[in-house]
Amino acid sequence: MVKSGDDLRQEYMAMQLISLINEIFVKENIKIWMKPYSIIPYRSDSGLIEFIDDTRTISYLKEMSH
Repeated sequence: MVKSGDDLRQEYMAMQLISLINEIFVKENIKIWMKPYSIIPYRSDSGLIEFIDDTRTISYLKEMSH
């Protein structure tokens, strides 16, 4: 997914941390399901985010909760 108008560098760093934590959980056989996904910051205001099937956006969930 292409995202513009947003700086993805912080999300990229957060996803690196989540990926590392997931590796530790797998190594230690801790049964927590996580799905790290790829983020590629292209510029300070755009980038690419891996699309994950069968997901919902936060805005969709907020809209459906009313």
